[in-house]
Amino acid sequence: MRRGVLSPGKDGRGAAPLPRGDRGSGRRRTEGVAKEAAFYLAKVVLVSALLVLALAAFLAFSHEAGKDRSLVYDSGEVTFSFVHRSFSKETAGAESAAEDEIERKEIEADGYQFYKRLNAKGGSRVSRLRYMHMGMLEILPNGSMVAFFQASESQFEGVFDQSIYWAISDDQGVTWGLPQALVSSNRKLPIWSPVAHTSGTRTFVFYSKSSKFCEYYDKAKGVMRHSPGKPAVSLTVRACVCVCVDFDSRSARPRADLLSRNCAILGGDVFFVSSNDSGETWTFPQRLFSYEEDRPAGLRGPDAEVSSSQDSEVVDDQAGSRKPFGVPKVIANKLTVLSNGVWLLPYWREPGKTCPVVRRGLDPSQWVNGSAGVLYTENQGLSWRMASEVQDTSTWLIESSIAELGDQGGLLQVYRTRAGHAYRGYSHDMGLTWTQPTRALLPNPNSKMCVLTLPNGSVLAAYNHSPTRRTPLSLSISKDGGVLWTTVAHLETDPKLQFAYPTMQISGEDLLVIYSVMSKQSGKKLESVGIKVARVSLKKLLAY
Repeated sequence: MRRGVLSPGKDGRGAAPLPRGDRGSGRRRTEGVAKEAAFYLAKVVLVSALLVLALAAFLAFSHEAGKDRSLVYDSGEVTFSFVHRSFSKETAGAESAAEDEIERKEIEADGYQFYKRLNAKGGSRVSRLRYMHMGMLEILPNGSMVAFFQASESQFEGVFDQSIYWAISDDQGVTWGLPQALVSSNRKLPIWSPVAHTSGTRTFVFYSKSSKFCEYYDKAKGVMRHSPGKPAVSLTVRACVCVCVDFDSRSARPRADLLSRNCAILGGDVFFVSSNDSGETWTFPQRLFSYEEDRPAGLRGPDAEVSSSQDSEVVDDQAGSRKPFGVPKVIANKLTVLSNGVWLLPYWREPGKTCPVVRRGLDPSQWVNGSAGVLYTENQGLSWRMASEVQDTSTWLIESSIAELGDQGGLLQVYRTRAGHAYRGYSHDMGLTWTQPTRALLPNPNSKMCVLTLPNGSVLAAYNHSPTRRTPLSLSISKDGGVLWTTVAHLETDPKLQFAYPTMQISGEDLLVIYSVMSKQSGKKLESVGIKVARVSLKKLLAY
């Protein structure tokens, strides 16, 4: 008898084999049931996924709506003033474009001589400032408010005459006097990013200066430019023409024998000037952090001494070794004074890619990303030390800002990135070492932001509330040390303009935010509109 599947007999005592055909039908029925179950399961998974997406969209919408409901200022409660507006040519249209084209060709042919002729014409250079950026506010010892910014007579940053200007307000930022040049690029080396700080009767202004007369031709904008450590737009060696120029120390003129040499180094030293009489007089610039100083990230730890000597160009580290190469140093955000009296000055190192010699001795990741660090002083600027640096292989970390977290303990540092959102890191030893930065819940369109600690211990951020655009300009508050943020104000919202590089300053019962305004009309280049200040009541922020 053939083997088969047994089934109960009629009398219940035996079993009879099923026919072969019936056994095949059973298998088909089983397979059909399995297919139906798989199909049903797939539908369940799909419906569940759609429900999850719908719930996520609802929560995101509710979150955004909640943030809008959390805004603490009406449009009428934000007041504005311009520190200075950019120069605008009287000519317009085709005539203005023709003038710009002639100027571009002259700069391209011999930028040094062009600006020499321009300056020889005399008159007020301030009246011709067409580019303004990197605003910084501070209160002078006499109570006046002062705004510092970098500016030039060209439309672009990094040109020969870029200098540090300052303007004074005697009514706490309501109106402003005519700007004056504070640190001039009299050797035709661009000056960058003023950072101001007042301590007692002394006011410091830190800044970066291109350390070599190294220029490159920006094909995208058709202009010869410098950079503090990188090209202002993404360029490769083949996309630009670099020319390094050195100076004869006696005549302060370019050495003709170096005019055609390939570009060797871009970059900046960090300098400072100071005043003990509310800006009536200023000291001679002193070099705080040189281009040649320091090793690549990871090779130099915290507590390495940094010199603030006018004469010291290369500073030995703890082991006494000299640096065989340099990396540009740049600063951008306010100095932070901690509760223990320590000053922290954030900076970043940005080698750039246009000049290959800069790469010598550096890890390849630093060719693009660079690294972020902190200088600190325990004696109000008499001597400085360097804390450990951080970097990320996926994005650059630049233009960082630091806030002390008060009762929560520790320090928060936020970074500009290319990732569409800011990064954040923490220090638990008053700034000597920092955690590896991670994603912050604040959008960032690759632009500088600023944080500060409010008197009630909350952290306030001024930033662009967009992952791709430098508008709107917003304020957000965090009560948990920078983990979660709530938007409390949109200071500027015009989609046709850019509002970039905010820096905050508390003055009495008000919060002031200084920032750059840029305009890009359809089919035209990005142009500077001016340096602007927004003012809001601090009381509402503290009550939030």
